[in-house]
Amino acid sequence: MIKKYFLPFLGLVLILNSCSDAADKIAGTHLKVSTKKNKVLMNESFTVQINEAEGSIDSLYFPNAKPIRKNGLISAEFNFDKPGSKRIEVIGMNTADNSKKRAFVTVNVVSGVTPVKLNYEILKEIDHNPESYTQGLELDGNILYESTGLNGKSKVIKFDYPSFNIQNEISLDQKYFGEGLTIVGDSIYQLTWRENVCFIYNKDLEKIGELPVPTAEGWGLTHGNGSLFLTDGTGNLYTTDNKLSVKEISPVYFGERAINSLNELEFVDGKIWANVYGADQIVRINSKTGVIDAFVDFTQLKLRQGNKNADVLNGIAYIPEDDTYLITGKNWDKMFLMKFSE
Repeated sequence: MIKKYFLPFLGLVLILNSCSDAADKIAGTHLKVSTKKNKVLMNESFTVQINEAEGSIDSLYFPNAKPIRKNGLISAEFNFDKPGSKRIEVIGMNTADNSKKRAFVTVNVVSGVTPVKLNYEILKEIDHNPESYTQGLELDGNILYESTGLNGKSKVIKFDYPSFNIQNEISLDQKYFGEGLTIVGDSIYQLTWRENVCFIYNKDLEKIGELPVPTAEGWGLTHGNGSLFLTDGTGNLYTTDNKLSVKEISPVYFGERAINSLNELEFVDGKIWANVYGADQIVRINSKTGVIDAFVDFTQLKLRQGNKNADVLNGIAYIPEDDTYLITGKNWDKMFLMKFSE
């Protein structure tokens, strides 16, 4: 519930233009706000001030902050723990008929983090089925699960690791396009692209349930710290519970730039590695803030493929025992065991 803090009208000085509510019944009034900083760091406190409130307005409030009255001025203090453009609102009311006028100010919140470029060392090249349109990859002890896509070719495949012998596989119906995969306890979750269904299997790849996907499209999926994390092809990282109910949405930023096309995910030590669709890079995201703090450039990796139909980089699996990673792509004939370093 939003708390409303009402204050008596004060005539103040004109500074900025206002934005009026479409249903505004207050005629001949002015409501204007400003801030001294239009760009701030995450968690940096700043003040938004009401500069003018006159006419039929007889009460004022900030919907998301407690106002401060000082030296005849009304202001409120804000800070944000995620980057992005934030619009702050103040509302003036005529309490006689509850008509309203709104004014806004926009602040750009930046992380102040410059992503570090990491090096990689290839420890081993491993054969990978060039018919596999890799969408998800995750290791569970000595078992590797791979989700593949395309209608009529979508599967979940269970491999022994490190032999890569196939133990089992399950195919999706022709109408489903498989996407990201993750392991939650004793269950395997597999997204579909546009069918709005997440399939749930046991570790023997027997289907045990389904869940609705909360976004228009399903792309990447991973699990850690009691939450699932989902991408939908935009630049948003969705935090959900085990029923895929969205708890939080974090736009992802590389420096001051919002990125797009987040794809396959892997949760490692509180951070999330993500493929960026169409790019030869993976990025490491702070799962709480959406801020990228590191990336790896794999521009040269695709050149090592023998399959002329090799598609984009996609597929990250972490091996915690020796802090290494399995990296591959859609229709790649190679998978790479590698280690990262600064």
